[in-house]
Amino acid sequence: MAVLGAAAFCAASGAAAMPAASAQPAAPGAKLGVTVGKDGWITYTTTRYQSLKLSGVTRSTVQGKKSADGTCTIGSSGTAAAGSPSTYQEETAYNPVKCQSRIVTGKMSAAVARTLEAPAADSSDAKSRVGPMSAAATQYSSAYEKTSWIDPIRITITSLTTNLKWPLWGAGGWLYGRNNPYEFRWDGWKNSGTPKVVFHPVGPINSRSGSGWKVNAAERFTNVDFERYVILVLGPSGWAACGFNTAPAHFNHNVTVGGYRNNWRSWAYSDSKRGGCSNLVHHGQWNGWGWSK
Repeated sequence: MAVLGAAAFCAASGAAAMPAASAQPAAPGAKLGVTVGKDGWITYTTTRYQSLKLSGVTRSTVQGKKSADGTCTIGSSGTAAAGSPSTYQEETAYNPVKCQSRIVTGKMSAAVARTLEAPAADSSDAKSRVGPMSAAATQYSSAYEKTSWIDPIRITITSLTTNLKWPLWGAGGWLYGRNNPYEFRWDGWKNSGTPKVVFHPVGPINSRSGSGWKVNAAERFTNVDFERYVILVLGPSGWAACGFNTAPAHFNHNVTVGGYRNNWRSWAYSDSKRGGCSNLVHHGQWNGWGWSK
């Protein structure tokens, strides 16, 4: 799995013997990043939020939407006023039968946000521009939304970031947008090919916080070797935690970021997972001001 992955990567080309589906080995221990309870809940024991200095932490249980093919989709949305802190959210447990997730949400300072990743350069080749030429005095704001799927040893295996930069108040100007899809390079991934430089005007946005614009992006990642990494590293107990699922693993992202004339921002996501050993991978999401990878 990803680099559950690295130590077993070379061995992955060999045939992995699948344990009999009737076997019921013990669930993997906490040292491997997951535990499986008798109640069906999979708990992720190496989450990122534990090492972040978050404030105002809240915990909730979120009901996802389960499709006939086993896909479980989770989503959320919100708005933030000018000057408000960035937000970090992470899945800490998952019930694949009920399609439910336990979520931790907290606020991040700018310093904490920088520990997650360095901002991408806001260069001319990273922009898509729509609208009239702006005067030099035009004020701008920028914001991003990012979601990721994270394996049991805290490796991000896929992610998608959407950025937006927009003019404030009543000024004319350019709109800048960029999508940044990512897949862990050591695994055999296929993706749907989200364009990096793209802008989708769907506004103006009309709400209590003013009018503006938003940009949306979606990406589908597929890996046909996913369960083999789990078996090689976690053994039969890891495969049991996967529900003995040998189907290809699918990780989907659908993210939106919005910018308002009065310097508010909005964010939304609707992400899903399905298939071989995807149950052992948990979801992360963060959003804030600025331009991100």
